[in-house]
Amino acid sequence: FFFLNLNNCTAYNPSMYPSYDVLNPGEDVRLNPIGWTDDGNVIVNEAFMQWVMELQDEIRKLRGF
Repeated sequence: FFFLNLNNCTAYNPSMYPSYDVLNPGEDVRLNPIGWTDDGNVIVNEAFMQWVMELQDEIRKLRGF
């Protein structure tokens, strides 16, 4: 048999377990757009493109694809 002693359990504190939050990107992503081309296209860095791919993956997971 397995007995759980509730006195040994502690409340979950998210600040003790930091994790990456795709919705809160780092400074290297926030500094985008870096610039614009003459025809109006936006110039971004590699970190921004990687962040976009991570957002797409997260959306696919949430939709169950």
